Amino acid sequence: RGLKVLIFDDVELSTETMNELAQSIRINTSLEALHLNNVGEIASWKSMFESLHDNTTLRTLKIGQNQFDEKDMQAFVEALCVNQSLRSVTLSGCDLVDDDLILIGDRMSDMKGLEDLDLSFNSFGTKGVMGLRQGLSSNASLQQMSLFDSAWNVGGHKTFSCEGYANENEMIQDLLKRNRAS
Repeated sequence: RGLKVLIFDDVELSTETMNELAQSIRINTSLEALHLNNVGEIASWKSMFESLHDNTTLRTLKIGQNQFDEKDMQAFVEALCVNQSLRSVTLSGCDLVDDDLILIGDRMSDMKGLEDLDLSFNSFGTKGVMGLRQGLSSNASLQQMSLFDSAWNVGGHKTFSCEGYANENEMIQDLLKRNRAS
């Protein structure tokens, strides 16, 4: 049996606590959902993301409203490529920029398990969205992507139809529909 869901939302965690939690996640065999939204300033998320390489039970990871540096993002993307059991990831409100989305898009073909990715309320622009679109063309597992109220998105319409980005929206929606149909 064991713990299925662990929620640390809106709690200040120290880097030491995060590293200890990462060690537990690495060897855990029951946890299915981990919520670490808005946990304060963590010096590095690398140990947490690396722990996902070994965890095979986690299905949902919510880490919104946190800040990640370039090394954290690289470790995160690598974890999404290695961990095939993780299905849903939320990175909303993390101040992600174009380079972060391009990094995700560049490795999207290796993300075999990911089905739902929430990148809402971030600061990326058209270049980042184009990087995601290119990556999505070689990914067959992602079925849902949320980009609401981000810098490139005027209004955050639930239909994912944003003014001035009709072509990008249509291409992304077509690719997601293809994945849902397969």
